[in-house]
Amino acid sequence: MRPAVPPRTRRTWTDDELRAAIAGARSWRGVLRDLGRNDSSAGVVRGMKRRASELGLDTSHFTGSRRWSDAQLRAAVIESTSWASALARLGCGDNAECRASVRGHAARLGLDISHLEPAALPPAVALGEPDLVHLRNAAQTFAMAWFHMRGAHPSVPVDSRPYDLIVEVGPGDFRGVQIKTCISESGEVTVAPRVSGMRKSGPRIPYDPVDVSMFFIVDRNLDVYLIPGIAIYGKTGISLAKYEAYWVGSARCLMG
Repeated sequence: MRPAVPPRTRRTWTDDELRAAIAGARSWRGVLRDLGRNDSSAGVVRGMKRRASELGLDTSHFTGSRRWSDAQLRAAVIESTSWASALARLGCGDNAECRASVRGHAARLGLDISHLEPAALPPAVALGEPDLVHLRNAAQTFAMAWFHMRGAHPSVPVDSRPYDLIVEVGPGDFRGVQIKTCISESGEVTVAPRVSGMRKSGPRIPYDPVDVSMFFIVDRNLDVYLIPGIAIYGKTGISLAKYEAYWVGSARCLMG
């Protein structure tokens, strides 16, 4: 047995009454009130919209919760040469929220807004010139980006370690990387730490290649070297001129 089909809601208004209500209202809720319908069920509203469409009734003056109608928006867009002017015609403040709302509604109506001036771009952020004094602070960030771009996965150890980064160069293959910078014109780089607890004049002890697999070194010209720890085993300082074979690139673009 087929289920009973619920009867269609009986229309309590005529086409002329609907026409008059739409002409005098600013929203579908207002139309409902004018027609004496206290309920605002979706079915009732759909029925009214469908009949209004069949009758070719104009609802462009409806504003709903807005302060302007589709017709007013259409006129403002046509008669303005900038978003600021269009918003002023609609009585809206020229702020990001109002601009986005009006722009979105204009797009939904299919209005041509290409003639409206774009929003003014903010001024560029003024920063100081690059300075080698900041190279030591920047080197770790550059090193991490360098490894990331090559599919390696660097991370910073959470506690004190002989290396600055731990890099996964392959599945389960982790290497300790010590980061060094060189601002000396001679290219001389210290590659060994001082004995823990000693003064600045205390002796230096070379890193063990077991702990530090690679040295990532950035010089004053922003040339980058990746030197295997075993290649400088036992040394406390090196001259980069002798390690040209380990040059791997440049970061000069960072200097502008």
